[in-house]
Amino acid sequence: MPSYYCTFCLGEGKVSTCVKHAESTQPHTAASGKQTIQQEVDSLQLDWNQYQTNLNNTKTSLQDALEQWKVWPAISCRLFFDILHIHVYTLCLVQRVPPTKSMAMFYEETE
Repeated sequence: MPSYYCTFCLGEGKVSTCVKHAESTQPHTAASGKQTIQQEVDSLQLDWNQYQTNLNNTKTSLQDALEQWKVWPAISCRLFFDILHIHVYTLCLVQRVPPTKSMAMFYEETE
């Protein structure tokens, strides 16, 4: 398991423990204190839920980025050959060599 998962589980356990302790203190707390405790617990749970959402969004974004990097070698290789093709063609024009003869050898090696 990745280390963030263990930290995530610890955080989730701490929030759960905090909620349980808040519930157990409610019967012995004055009315004004009960409202404060409830507001703080609600705020904590809201923050935790937002953290979970952000963590999942980050995970999805990283997975998408990794997928894009997986195809990069093929794209960069094709881009390299396209640039090479342009240079060979330009060289043929400068040297007044018919492009079809010199490019035939180029295509045999790359395709």
